[in-house]
Amino acid sequence: MTGEGPDRPALDEAVRAEIRRLRCERAAAERLVEYYEWQLAELYRMYLFRERLGDRLRAARKRSGLTQTMLARIAGLHPSTVARAERTGRPSYDTLAAICGVLGLPDWTAVDGPAAG
Repeated sequence: MTGEGPDRPALDEAVRAEIRRLRCERAAAERLVEYYEWQLAELYRMYLFRERLGDRLRAARKRSGLTQTMLARIAGLHPSTVARAERTGRPSYDTLAAICGVLGLPDWTAVDGPAAG
């Protein structure tokens, strides 16, 4: 098959239409992810689990065998950010999400669970 013929323009248009559709779906999915991330951040801001959060983060880090510096490097954070999160127990949502990702916690609410303390 040479790719030329009477159906070629129709095929080209169908492929272009499918590309446009997929791009629209991808854009919608990206907006949905942004919305979910915003909602998670808002819930984190309102969630009253911060009591002893720094202690629980420190315990989870020590269980993983990481130092603050190692955790910071893996998470893409500055070491002082990890130290401050453990000291104050009030990390930003993004910081807490990065730390939980490295420590293998499914999400930041797992820090609050009995296994984390």
